[in-house]
Amino acid sequence: MQQLRNAEKSAEIARSELASAQASQKLAKTNFDRAQFLLSQGAIGKFDYDRARTEMEVSGNRVRSAQERVGQAEVAIKQAQAAVGQAEAGVRQAQSQVAAAEVNVGFKQVTAPIAGVIGEIFVKPGDLVSSAQTITNIIQNDALELRMSVPANRLSQLRTGLTVELIDPNSRDRISTGQVSFISPSVDQAAQAVLVKAVFPNSNGKLRNGQSVEGRIIWDRGTGLLIPTTAVLQMSGKSFAYVAETDKSDGKEQKVARMRPVELGDIQQQSYQVLNGLKPGESLIVSGILRLRDGVPIKPET
Repeated sequence: MQQLRNAEKSAEIARSELASAQASQKLAKTNFDRAQFLLSQGAIGKFDYDRARTEMEVSGNRVRSAQERVGQAEVAIKQAQAAVGQAEAGVRQAQSQVAAAEVNVGFKQVTAPIAGVIGEIFVKPGDLVSSAQTITNIIQNDALELRMSVPANRLSQLRTGLTVELIDPNSRDRISTGQVSFISPSVDQAAQAVLVKAVFPNSNGKLRNGQSVEGRIIWDRGTGLLIPTTAVLQMSGKSFAYVAETDKSDGKEQKVARMRPVELGDIQQQSYQVLNGLKPGESLIVSGILRLRDGVPIKPET
């Protein structure tokens, strides 16, 4: 670029000198024509005429010399422009080489499309891998999806948004609560079951991908009674519970145990759901029920 600027500056000076020489030539030509006329009229001598002619010839030489310098400067400009073009082509070629190198580097870098925790790495340093080869697994445990099969006879009750509880198969404790997010449009003919998916938040990291759990769908909600499993007595395939009642048959008021047959529903953690047999507000006996009989006096513990 500096060479081109120098050539353009030289050309500018040469053109200025050419313009000055052409102006001098024009003046010298005018003086020569006048001297030639005056000589023919006998107004001047041969000396003055020769001097005017010499000045005209000198100015012509100056114009030709200036034209040569302008031509040389223009050639220098073209050469500088060619050099600049070659330099720019070299820059473009270098940029292409850089881009190709960046592409090659990109092929040598493995980036994850998602954020998560890396599992087992299946390759070691120095191994040659292909684009279709599994290098490792990335697990996102902040939200997990549960897949469960629901009997087809429950189809009419299934809907997205139903609450699903995760139950620990060992302790029977509730691990987490989510919602039904997907219901398969088809039924498994062999199992006569429908695939249902539920999403569970897992910001605390208690759950793991692939972990075996039990799912419980909450079909409906309503008020009811729960009694501890320790308060239920099983006899002859039936369920009983003792309640504390006030007895005044002997003329004095005392608390006695009364056996009640109860109808129980599902077990929820360490409690039974009571469907029938007990009413809210009744006093339930929860300890020592194996030693009780119907109607025996009891004394509540303080």
